[in-house]
Amino acid sequence: MLTAPAETYHRDWSPLLDELAAEQLDCLQSNLAVLLDHHRGPGAHVVLGSAPRFDTTTDQRGVPRLAAGLADRLAQAHDLAGLRVARRFDDVAGPRLAELAAEHGTLYVVADVHDLPWTPYAGRRHEEHSFLLCTDGAGTCVVDAYHDETPWGPARPGTWRLDPSDVDALPRGTALVLAIDDTAPVPVRHRDNAAAARSSADEFVDRGGAAPDTLVQDVWLLGRSRSLYATWLASLPDTPAAVLAAAQAHAEAVTALGGRLFLAGRRGGGPSDELLDALRALLRADAELVIAVAAGTAAAEATGESSVDDDAVTAVVVAAIATVLGVDEAEVRAAGSLRELAGFNSFRLVEIIERAEGALGVELTDEDLTPDTLTRTGALCAAFARRRPR
Repeated sequence: MLTAPAETYHRDWSPLLDELAAEQLDCLQSNLAVLLDHHRGPGAHVVLGSAPRFDTTTDQRGVPRLAAGLADRLAQAHDLAGLRVARRFDDVAGPRLAELAAEHGTLYVVADVHDLPWTPYAGRRHEEHSFLLCTDGAGTCVVDAYHDETPWGPARPGTWRLDPSDVDALPRGTALVLAIDDTAPVPVRHRDNAAAARSSADEFVDRGGAAPDTLVQDVWLLGRSRSLYATWLASLPDTPAAVLAAAQAHAEAVTALGGRLFLAGRRGGGPSDELLDALRALLRADAELVIAVAAGTAAAEATGESSVDDDAVTAVVVAAIATVLGVDEAEVRAAGSLRELAGFNSFRLVEIIERAEGALGVELTDEDLTPDTLTRTGALCAAFARRRPR
């Protein structure tokens, strides 16, 4: 049995781990990302966030899941970064893994996390997990870039040196030799999956709500994906500030909703109708954001505070926010973001919108509910101003 190896510093891999956006990657992506940085330089991995998608599959129960398996992640790494599978070895373990690493160079290995003692999941959970295996003059080393908080302690990026007995006990898994294309694909602002996202979102929420454990995991994955998307946008020199702010706000909203879904599950209940409605709204906003960015603009730009000329509408919306949250109107006006206001969350946002709709005699549509509208006071006022009859 593989025992917990000693963590060490590796002159090639450790500096790359320090620069990795590990909190925005899942357990299969993270080691593809560090391998990509190894080939193309620190920061190259953010291109993995350049094509936010909402592809789904179904599990054995018929429940829709986000498509984030090994085949999905490998296809993404190839299409977006030029990282391709040169050789594949299935069902290999122990010394054979080290032999393959010595023969072919660094291996990307996928095995059951239950058998990986450098992770907090060891002996507790069965799930596919990736790591890199390399050999050098000092022996065999494991590189694992995964970052997460778990009930059993934190998982953090690191490198671990294996004793000969540890090499013999390496668990059975799939080992891949990954090569890099000479020319990296040109990143583009993708919009090809947005329409499909709209049509699949309701089914995902309706059927996923019956399986809260997998729904929480998928929203968690979506939050990481959208955070990496925002990081990629930030790496582009021509990204407008409003576009970046909208992407960052949306990623934060998805991550926060994932936390609320997790909390509901930990308390022994399934997700409430309010949580599922909030998820539907976020998924609609997700598609609209991708379309807007792909078009070279953003919904955020169309709903900026400068467009608010109707003081009466602003007064009504500000009053609704203050009443629902129990804060002073002056505090509402001073806050650029609704998140700065005590008590604000997705539930209160629904109350705010409904109260303002009733007072103004208008109704916001899905088109109005952009990430910026859902988080910024001025953008929300602007949305109501556009709907008011002239």
